Parts: sequence; structure tokens; C-alpha cells
Amino acid sequence: MNRNSDGVRRSFGLLFLTVAIAVAVAAMLSELIFLHNGSMVYYAAVWFSSICIAIGLLFYRSPSVVHNLRQRFRESTGLPKIMKVINGLSWATPFAFIPVFPVYYPYLVLLGIGLGNVSTYLIFRHMRGLAFGEQLIVGVISLSALPLLVAVKSLNAVSDDALLLLVRLCIALAYGIGGTYALQFE
Repeated sequence: MNRNSDGVRRSFGLLFLTVAIAVAVAAMLSELIFLHNGSMVYYAAVWFSSICIAIGLLFYRSPSVVHNLRQRFRESTGLPKIMKVINGLSWATPFAFIPVFPVYYPYLVLLGIGLGNVSTYLIFRHMRGLAFGEQLIVGVISLSALPLLVAVKSLNAVSDDALLLLVRLCIALAYGIGGTYALQFE
């Protein structure tokens, strides 16, 4: 990979680690709010502030990250329309089904993150010859967690709230491992 791609990979690694930390912190704080019968307003405040603070700190401490992320996003604008549609549907379809099947919300979130990241990896690998393995890792971990979490829930081993916490922690773990991989192999 060239130096420019390495900067992009490092930026995505930092972004993925930031997302992992923000999701893990927000998941834990949300669980505390739930246990103390907190208002939905608190949930929104926790998630919004966790993500904004984490990403704000990342961009403040590493301004080059914004430039590098834009560069990678620009790569996707040059893709053929059919590839953009496939990638967009891979990301959006599971999330679009959440209002239709709210009981499957945790699984649909994992499915969306998994399919979206795997799709993005495959499209960039095929169309641009770029192998950003961190996205493949996030996607594979997310998709691999699905059958495990379905089994845990079907055995009635956890409550719905605990399942949601597990899903969020799986997402944090996936992004954390993907981010670490990107930084390790930049």
C-alpha cells in the first residue's frame, strides 16, 4: 500500500477504535439508566454525548483524520452506480426492517453492520484493488455474533435488555478489533 493509503487505514483504525469506545461507554451507561428506571431522554443524551465527545476528541486531537476519511469516502463516489446501490442496500436494508420487525432490532443492527462492512470491503477489493481488512473483520465478527446471540436468546439465557447490551458490546468488540487491526497493519 502506498503512504496515502496507509494514512487512510490509520485514520479508519482510529475511527473504529473511537466508535468502539463510544459504543461500549454508551452501552454501559444505558444499562445503568435502565437499571435505575431512567427516562428515554437520558438514553438519548448518553448515546448522543458519548458519540459526539468521542468523535469530537478524535478530530480535535488528530485533524488529519478528517482529511483521510474524506479521501476514502471520495473513492466510493467513483464507483459504478450498481455497486453504490448494492453497497447502500447492504447497509440500509436491515436497518429499514427495524420498524417492521422491532422484536428483531438487536439482530437487524448486527446484520446491517455486518453486511454493510463486508459489502464495502468486497466492493473496494473488486473495483479498486484496495483491501481494507478492518472492514472485513468488523463485518465478519458482527455476522458471526448473530447465531451465537440467537442461540443465547432462544435458550432464554438472558433477558431482552441483557441481549441488547450483549449486541452493543459485540459491536464495540468488532470495531475495536477492526481498528486495532488497521493500526497494526498500517
